[in-house]
Amino acid sequence: SPSASASVSSSLSPSASASPSAESPTDNYDVLLIDASGHDRLEGLGANRDTVNAELVVLLYNSTSIHPVVSERDLLTLSIRNNVVSSAEIEITLTYAPGV
Repeated sequence: SPSASASVSSSLSPSASASPSAESPTDNYDVLLIDASGHDRLEGLGANRDTVNAELVVLLYNSTSIHPVVSERDLLTLSIRNNVVSSAEIEITLTYAPGV
């Protein structure tokens, strides 16, 4: 079953990482973090994740050095798409720094 964790970091760069474990998901599965308006807060960086290697991405808006803002009041939904392995396990860690 998918698992997710979120933690506050002293880092100035929000990031996300995904590590497949146990039964691997379908290659090039997608991870989305959807806000209340339906926007992917990962800005598409969770697309086409690898089934073998752990991957880490720093979240920046396209062609900028601006990080998306995440408030502790935001309602966010984790979505895993393009996976057809019913017993696949994916570990996702989101790290963010409030007020950055």
